[in-house]
Amino acid sequence: MTAHTKHPFAAKLDHATAEEIRARHRAGEAPRTLALEYGVARSSLYEVLRGRTHQGLLVLRLRPVELARLEQFARELELSPGELAARCIERALTPEGRL
Repeated sequence: MTAHTKHPFAAKLDHATAEEIRARHRAGEAPRTLALEYGVARSSLYEVLRGRTHQGLLVLRLRPVELARLEQFARELELSPGELAARCIERALTPEGRL
């Protein structure tokens, strides 16, 4: 089976666009408006908003003590725990920050 017959419709959204849609929805924009602007069906847009598609997530399991330390450090830096974790991962992936 070719990719075309398996998925006859080309993806219209990438992960970055899906994140933009979620952010705009959190800011109060209506799903109908977003669906029209991005050229997708409302049902597809709701799948993005519910996190069923275009997740682009990495799930880490932290022990309670690790989570508490992450949250404390994030508060000190005025970041969300997710933003701090993303920055740590980014730094670890740079040549000078390799673990």
